[in-house]
Amino acid sequence: TGDPQIPGFPSAILGTILAISLVSWVTIARLVRGQMLSIKEQDYVLAARSIGASPWRVVRAHMLPNTLSTVIVSVTFGIPLAIFAEGALGFIGLGVPSPYTSLGALMGDGYAYLFVNNWLVVWPAIMVAIRSARAFMSVLKLSKAGFCSGVSASASSRRAMCTSARSAIFAFICSGSICDQPDLPPRGPSQ
Repeated sequence: TGDPQIPGFPSAILGTILAISLVSWVTIARLVRGQMLSIKEQDYVLAARSIGASPWRVVRAHMLPNTLSTVIVSVTFGIPLAIFAEGALGFIGLGVPSPYTSLGALMGDGYAYLFVNNWLVVWPAIMVAIRSARAFMSVLKLSKAGFCSGVSASASSRRAMCTSARSAIFAFICSGSICDQPDLPPRGPSQ
């Protein structure tokens, strides 16, 4: 009963997700810290402080929205790395346990037969590489669609960005990759 539980979600998979998350959050934290240190010297932050805004309001209203694009880019570029990390954990036997399977576990199981039948390792490795490349291409497609630009713009622009992001995510879920989808309509204040 000490395992973390989410209803309808296997705790074995949750453990793998938590292991990868506990290691990879440091990169995002370093990027956000650097961004916050540069933003705190901007004129609009100094102006907000000079009119008497509380430090929490300055952080919440002015600094955090301007770090959101950095976080989004870092998280999306971290997806292929998480796929490789899950494959590596599965390969060494620390990934998802036995009723569930992963490509890393398949590579680990096939490693004993590497010299007899190397395809037991090669095909799962190829699939990990393809899945990571598709995730990377999806990141590039989202950036081409303007997902990460203008995150801290006006409310109407944010609404258009959310619509564009929902379309891209829906296309990714339905087709397996948004690289095959036509370009999304441009977003902007006119929508």
